[in-house]
Amino acid sequence: EEAGNASVDSLYPSSEYMIRIPLIIGTATAFLTSVYLAVTFLPSTTSTILRLRCGQIPTMANEEFNKYRCAPDQVSVILGSMFWGCFLSSILVGGFVGVLVFISLWQATVYFIARVIALFIGVLAVALIRLCMLTVCRITL
Repeated sequence: EEAGNASVDSLYPSSEYMIRIPLIIGTATAFLTSVYLAVTFLPSTTSTILRLRCGQIPTMANEEFNKYRCAPDQVSVILGSMFWGCFLSSILVGGFVGVLVFISLWQATVYFIARVIALFIGVLAVALIRLCMLTVCRITL
């Protein structure tokens, strides 16, 4: 029983920073994602509303306007979709980044993650060297 407890205890994070750092980075990433989505959605929505009110988007004079009038209650769904889409996207991106940071700091997976990062850096270096060589060869020929 002692050996079983010792092996299970070795899976717990050995230090507080293994929990704190992923939470901070995940929260910051979620916040930046929500700011980016808000900065993207609000000007687009505002410009569309202003174009509609100024007449740049044809309404009553357009023959296809009746096709768009079939479900006027759906307009209220857009605001909710924008809010919940932004909210859930922020949570998912922040959670994904937080989990990746946790896996890279956790003592049970740090060796495997270090090998994966080394492999990725090696493949990236080879690809960049190949790209540079091809670019230089194309210029000189």
